[in-house]
Amino acid sequence: MTTLTGIPAVLRDPPCWLIYYPISDPLHPERKPGKHPSVAYRTPEDRAASLRPLDGLLQRSLRPGGGYQRWADPAEGLTYIDIDHCRNADGSIEPWAQAIVDAIDSYTEVSGSGTGLHIVCRARLDADCINSAGKAGTSVEMWGSGKVPNRLLAMTGDTVGLQTAVNDRQAEAEALLQRVKAGEFKPGAEPAVKRDWRDAFRDPAKLATGDIRMLIKKFMPEGVTLLGSCSGVGKTWLAVSMLKALITSERFLGLYDVPELQKCLYLIPEAGDRALRYRLERMRVPLDGERYRVRTLADGILRLNDPLLIEAVQEWHPVVFLDTAIRFKSGEENSASDNAPLADALFALLRHGAQAVVGLHHSPKPTAQADELTLENVLRGTGDLGAMCDAVWGLQHDRTGKSEEYASQSKMLTRLYIECVKPRDFEPAEPFRILGRPCINETGNFSVMAEYENEGEQTQAARGDLAVRLVDADPTISQRQLAARLEMRRGDVDGLLKAHGRVRKGDRWVTE
Repeated sequence: MTTLTGIPAVLRDPPCWLIYYPISDPLHPERKPGKHPSVAYRTPEDRAASLRPLDGLLQRSLRPGGGYQRWADPAEGLTYIDIDHCRNADGSIEPWAQAIVDAIDSYTEVSGSGTGLHIVCRARLDADCINSAGKAGTSVEMWGSGKVPNRLLAMTGDTVGLQTAVNDRQAEAEALLQRVKAGEFKPGAEPAVKRDWRDAFRDPAKLATGDIRMLIKKFMPEGVTLLGSCSGVGKTWLAVSMLKALITSERFLGLYDVPELQKCLYLIPEAGDRALRYRLERMRVPLDGERYRVRTLADGILRLNDPLLIEAVQEWHPVVFLDTAIRFKSGEENSASDNAPLADALFALLRHGAQAVVGLHHSPKPTAQADELTLENVLRGTGDLGAMCDAVWGLQHDRTGKSEEYASQSKMLTRLYIECVKPRDFEPAEPFRILGRPCINETGNFSVMAEYENEGEQTQAARGDLAVRLVDADPTISQRQLAARLEMRRGDVDGLLKAHGRVRKGDRWVTE
């Protein structure tokens, strides 16, 4: 037994549960002990009097070796699928069994032995298919119709991936039943691949060497990166800027190098086509789809273990954007047990070949007024979210040490303060500020603002350094664009750059 909290309420609440204990068969000592209910019943009335909701049974003390069984009540309209000998010692699932899991797409858990799987879905079948005593059966059993009475399933709550909800799967269950009846799944005494335990652990001398691989220098490492802010601050705009840098190899925000071109998948199930296209066009992101693909509200949420997504990841090895990450999980946002399957699914994408996963996540509302960004106030929910990340960046409308009028202007201008609140094994960029309006409309990206002195005024040296970086990166940048980025008057731009050895000749800035 592992984590019974993984069993969803739709299964745990009805009075369908019994405690069981293993009992050996003295006539056949070679057989493994059977799972016998802790109370005996001979009639349906006896059974009804003995059954309890799961949470009620969990209040009782359990003797060693005991567990919890659920009775298959045909009135509930549930189908139970028991798959034997399909899970290997390293936790991998045999392809033929994984195909069943993907097809049924409903609550799935690891069996008590660790070598099998249980699936529960909503479907009303007209027959059961189980192994009969003394007959060669199959590695897959299905029941729930009530034709074979008193069927019990010993459950663990040890969920597999994101398969945590009991879904309606009538057609899929009927199709599987026909395959089971046809004897398509043959029994096996052991998992198909038997491994020595040493195969599950590696010699540390064989670990990969070298520095952490950065996809965007000082900002985004390989692995999992989360962008956290309150709603409406500008996470999607910043993510689109990251997307643009990755697929074009342009410097991110004009400052941070992108060592190599990447392909990307941008999944945004809470926004429509027009909303995403508006941002792509304003940020001047190519729309040819050669290096990135998208899914929006019109396409629906794609499960992170969907075979199509896995195939795309295996072929493209992309950076996967999840906007927002919480839309790709089930259950409560603040629940550690519900966040665990999301983490498993993200790591699975990386194992299948994703270069990185970028998730957008909401912060608690008080973060908008926080004087300091921390991991705790950047990510809403449990600490599990932060623990699984290689980098977490907090975003906030720029207000630190400023007046309320300034803070209000920051909302209007999409002027953001950005800080890395969790870097794992890399040196992040120092906290910085970016300006959205009017820069995005004029240049197709945010501008990075110069730093402030204690009293909040930009230093001339910082302005000059930033101005030089801007004109060297884009010699045709206009005085108006520079003034907006540097937050200074247009008439002062020429003098600032001249003091740093840059002058304008024609439509270009050149070294004097």
